[in-house]
Amino acid sequence: MTNNEAGVFPRKLERKGNVALKILIAEIIVAIVVLAVVWMCEPDFLFKHEPVIEQTYSNAVSRASIVVNYTAVKPFDNNASGLLNADGEIDLLSYKPYKSVMGTDAFYQAIVDKVKEETGTEITVDAALKSGIVFTRSDETTSVVLKSSKKNGDTLGDRHMTVFADADYSSDVALNNEIAIAGLEVFGDLINNVYITEQSKGNANATFVAQEHTYTEPQVTKEPERVAPNTLLIAIIVFVIAEILALLVALEPGDWKNKLSYFIWGFGSFARGQYLRGALFLLFEIVFIGYMVFFGGQWLSMLPSLGKMGAETKEVYDETLQRTVETTVYHDNSFRILLYGVLTIFFIIAFIYTMRTQIKVNRKAELIELSGKKLRSGKDDLRSMVDDQFHKTLLALPLTGILIFTVMPIVFMILVAFTNYDGTNNGTKNLFHWVGLDNFNTMLNWSSSSGGSTQSYAATFGEVLVWTLIWAFFATFTNYFLGMFIAMMINKKGIKFKKGWRTILVLTIAIPQFISLLYVSKMFAKNGIINGTLMDLGLIKEALPFWEDAWWSRFTVIFINIWIGIPYLMLITTGILMNIPADLYESARIDGANAWQQYSKITLPYMLFITGPYLLTSFTGNMNNFNVIYLLTGGAPTNTAASGASGAVGYSDLLITWLFKITTGTNAEYYMASVVGILVFVVVAVISLVVYNLLPSIKNEEDFQ
Repeated sequence: MTNNEAGVFPRKLERKGNVALKILIAEIIVAIVVLAVVWMCEPDFLFKHEPVIEQTYSNAVSRASIVVNYTAVKPFDNNASGLLNADGEIDLLSYKPYKSVMGTDAFYQAIVDKVKEETGTEITVDAALKSGIVFTRSDETTSVVLKSSKKNGDTLGDRHMTVFADADYSSDVALNNEIAIAGLEVFGDLINNVYITEQSKGNANATFVAQEHTYTEPQVTKEPERVAPNTLLIAIIVFVIAEILALLVALEPGDWKNKLSYFIWGFGSFARGQYLRGALFLLFEIVFIGYMVFFGGQWLSMLPSLGKMGAETKEVYDETLQRTVETTVYHDNSFRILLYGVLTIFFIIAFIYTMRTQIKVNRKAELIELSGKKLRSGKDDLRSMVDDQFHKTLLALPLTGILIFTVMPIVFMILVAFTNYDGTNNGTKNLFHWVGLDNFNTMLNWSSSSGGSTQSYAATFGEVLVWTLIWAFFATFTNYFLGMFIAMMINKKGIKFKKGWRTILVLTIAIPQFISLLYVSKMFAKNGIINGTLMDLGLIKEALPFWEDAWWSRFTVIFINIWIGIPYLMLITTGILMNIPADLYESARIDGANAWQQYSKITLPYMLFITGPYLLTSFTGNMNNFNVIYLLTGGAPTNTAASGASGAVGYSDLLITWLFKITTGTNAEYYMASVVGILVFVVVAVISLVVYNLLPSIKNEEDFQ
């Protein structure tokens, strides 16, 4: 490059020695940047692992109690009346003197009335268990339990037991305490009355002691967990990027303003008075660096492993409740690591693209400045966005939406296919990890894992794929030709009530498929109206297996789909048929062409030329036609030979309905669903590309112009 071509460098700066000097200076800058980034990664807040803690108070209750003092005698202690259970607890509901009273509706109603009188709250008896009696508040799902403690004291002599009333935690602890206390008052009276009538078993008196324990729900805040990023990995990435920047700075033509812009984005624009551009570039750089230091580096460092520790449950003693509670500690989250890792990669790509853009903008501004022309100001840039660059302004938001809501989810779904992400390894309690091509090997493996009793994954996929292609072919072309035929019949001269016929057909479109298909599914059931009518007419002796037999099921869904699809094609082809020049048919009749020759030589070629792209999209759409198959058959009947494959695949299942089954239920296999999704995309893409290039409307666009 000559001095005039460069336009910015004096001759001495183009010598090799000066280039080496510039590279050396750039290397020093690189070293400083790397050291600075490593130093920024060292503070404890970035390396400190802060797990999310969520406390579950499964036994959080408010409690009231009474103490029953009694004198034990031998029959009582020998458990003659079955008072003690196997755990040594006093089994109130099994003890005969109590059972005769406590097992009655009168006792339950006494407590209900007492609670109503004392608190004004309605409660109902939910269950009478051996451990106690459960009452449920009608205003919320909170239960009050009356139960006894283990026996205390010596074998003989004076002893006591404590009877508790536990009210499960709710928003109104005080009310729960009142309910518990009211129940205990009735309970205490019962105990005294029973012991008075059972002097031979001992004597007792109930001393009422109310113990109220208030409980305040802890404020548990879920903070994003921070896991120490791999500092060495970050340093290496930064070093490589900085090395590339150093070489670009040394070898790329430009003045010192452009050189400095490699490190301080927008500096060249600021130096030339283009403040709006400079501010936007600088803001993007600051946001990117901040994101990478505080978040992006963390997600990238964990992306290779997808986390090392899932959730764990610990038991800790809660001072407030005076009991042991379960505490769930959340560590890594594989799902978030993969999601934010993908987001970070896209952010890095955007960073590289924006860096190159700002370099080109600065270089262009430098050349304009050297030519003596005036540079654009911020106002000029804003005016350009609604003038000569308005198309970019309009496309910016849709393209961003496509990138975020279409491209990124597709990339995420593809990556899931290389993991073991399923219902068990959901990424929180149990982490999922990379498994490479294992899932594809499973899907495309023709050997059966059960020794031949069931078919392999590959055989199942091949069978479903073949049926999907057969279904798509018939669903597309039966509707296409029959819809065209009906449109031709309605358009034929001499046909009356044309609007009425079209209206009747359009009504089938107005009814939601969710309603019509479910109704039709019931009509063709074994006990449905179709079988019933045929049997009443004597045409069949037993019900036809519309949904129970594989081939009957497949034929039936194709037949019913004709009823669904013909109205759409009738409307589409009606407009196209009206546009065919009438003189073509007139000339054909003069030449002696019959009706079939007119159709095959004029109507059909014209229709295929116009509707070729529609046929292609209709075919691919039918390959993913979820509604018709799922609402009619649900994939039935089940393919027992394919039981080795996940999702309980059926004979009428398409790839899309099989994919849906794989992702539902507790045993969902999201990784296998992703594999199926990728293979479906490959099949559809290949068919679409091949057929698209063979369409006459693409190869010979001028034929019917």
